[in-house]
Amino acid sequence: MANKTKGAQWDLTGFFPAFNGPEMLKFKTKLSADISALQKKAAKLAPLSQKTAGRWEKLLLTAEDLETRLGHIMSYVGCLEAA
Repeated sequence: MANKTKGAQWDLTGFFPAFNGPEMLKFKTKLSADISALQKKAAKLAPLSQKTAGRWEKLLLTAEDLETRLGHIMSYVGCLEAA
């Protein structure tokens, strides 16, 4: 008879209530759309100058937010992988 032991049982509901549940799917869909929108804005943005500095600032702040959200889902997947 094999001795079956359970590994770590982490509560990941702070990330998403369920893997690929509605909240996670909505998060991924919005993140993907926001990344596409940022790419389009960046492609149209003129080079950095005094005149465009405000638009560049907004773009970089948006990119920072996207990076935070990517980190959130990457941490979640990393925890799932390690469990």
